Amino acid sequence: MTIYLTRARDNKHFKGHLRNFTVILIGSIIVSVSLVILSNPENRKAVDLIVLDITGAIAVTLGLIVIYRQKFHGPYGKPFFCLSTGVLFLLAGDITVSYYYFILLIKDVPPLVSFADVLWLVGYVFFALHLFMMLKIVEKKINTAVVVGTSVASAIFVAYTITTHVPLISSEFAHQHYSVFAVNISYPVADAILIIPAVAVLVAHRSDFEHSIPMTLASLSLLINALADYGFVNDVMNDNTGNKWIWDLFFISDFLIIAAALYWYNRYYVTRSLIDRKDIKL
Repeated sequence: MTIYLTRARDNKHFKGHLRNFTVILIGSIIVSVSLVILSNPENRKAVDLIVLDITGAIAVTLGLIVIYRQKFHGPYGKPFFCLSTGVLFLLAGDITVSYYYFILLIKDVPPLVSFADVLWLVGYVFFALHLFMMLKIVEKKINTAVVVGTSVASAIFVAYTITTHVPLISSEFAHQHYSVFAVNISYPVADAILIIPAVAVLVAHRSDFEHSIPMTLASLSLLINALADYGFVNDVMNDNTGNKWIWDLFFISDFLIIAAALYWYNRYYVTRSLIDRKDIKL
């Protein structure tokens, strides 16, 4: 009875909660990116890094709450542990960049390849683990046509990214800058690998509001991240370091969207699973 009443109440207030939730998310993104855009150009990089770290910390905090409340219980325990861990590594990479800027005072010419790149790419590994675990859970609902179509689109994305940068990539390889070459190739490939299962999981969960909202947000986050990665790598390879803050606006939005996904998942699914486990014990 308790479970039935809880679900009826959530369904009744779902639309109102979703509307308020959407307004707060959009408002948070507007305020965050506006702080960077409207800041003094001389201090913009510092403001950019601070806002990026704060939004990342918000996402990590919500991820840690999910881990603490859910642990490894249920089919989604391990996948969301991996998602939260991936966000933690992204934040660690951003904090490393802040360390270069504020502590080591490396402001004008940051390292082409740094420890931050390692942390970011490790974060992608955990995102991949999250998505492939989710695929295993919803494998009976997977739409083959969606997977094939997304795979083709992802392959085109990687091919386009590499093709547009062939001269620069070849130059790095020819000058034996193998680490720079590897990192510049890794980002578009990692994005493409993540997008395929993300879209498949999104479609599989589209009729379940407990999971469709966080999955929709997670998929949107991956698309924004892929766009930002492309622009960021493009500017780095073309030595347009002055434009890098623009792509950080996308990464800031990305953190807030992931935070929203974790909030919704915690508010609905984790709370529901705790109630279910409590009723079972009783």
